[in-house]
Amino acid sequence: MNVCGLRLSARLRAHQVPLRRFSTAAPKDRKPFFALRLTFATVAHVLLWGTAGVVLTNYFLPISGPLLKDPLPIRGSPEEKKTIEELEASASKLPIVKALRADPEYKEHRPWTGIPEEERQHRYTPGVLQGAEKIGYNKVWVKRDGSTVGVLSLGRGICGFPGVVHGGVLATIVDEALGRTAMHVLPTRNAVTARLSINYRRPVHAHLYPKSSGFVILRTWVIEHTDRKGVAKATIEDEFGNILMEAEGIFVVPRGWSLAEMPKGI
Repeated sequence: MNVCGLRLSARLRAHQVPLRRFSTAAPKDRKPFFALRLTFATVAHVLLWGTAGVVLTNYFLPISGPLLKDPLPIRGSPEEKKTIEELEASASKLPIVKALRADPEYKEHRPWTGIPEEERQHRYTPGVLQGAEKIGYNKVWVKRDGSTVGVLSLGRGICGFPGVVHGGVLATIVDEALGRTAMHVLPTRNAVTARLSINYRRPVHAHLYPKSSGFVILRTWVIEHTDRKGVAKATIEDEFGNILMEAEGIFVVPRGWSLAEMPKGI
């Protein structure tokens, strides 16, 4: 064999296609196994995410059912009076209330008692927002230096998101508490809000929420003042001392205005 023949033979061997081995046995039917795996995976996903949904719903929206279905008690009804009595009894057992009542530096009073009942009914905070499922309990302890500690019960009637007290209602409550504190250091004992800044740090839960009785502690104190301006700060805390909200307000007596002095007990 010459050289050309050897080269041609080598090229043919290099380009040979490998033989495939074929079997005459019937192929395995994988469809039943695939369908079984698919069914198992579907059932597992349904159970997993269904359980997670139920758990998360019960954790974050535990009172969404009662909140949306059960009507609020009628103002002045026996049901509401009973709830308020229960709130009063529960508040008296709070460590913060016991400590404040035992401290001679503080004087206890209920806000808005200086305004006649028939007039309170036509005001927003002492009238519209009052009730067993709104502001059901509201007591303030005033210290000799003018700072205050308030204890309030906030119900489902003032919620925005189910179980969470509306931020606008909280702003109103804090605004009035700050203004009340600032007024006590102003000669006119009256002022208007010039600026209110709020930092919402955590949700404030209503008193039907399983992890909260709905009692919050509202602290206020004056940081500076003149004859016509008072600056005060406030915090809202839960029973465990966690800060839920911070605020600062500036209250002024506008020049040229003649503001009537607020009655005692505001």
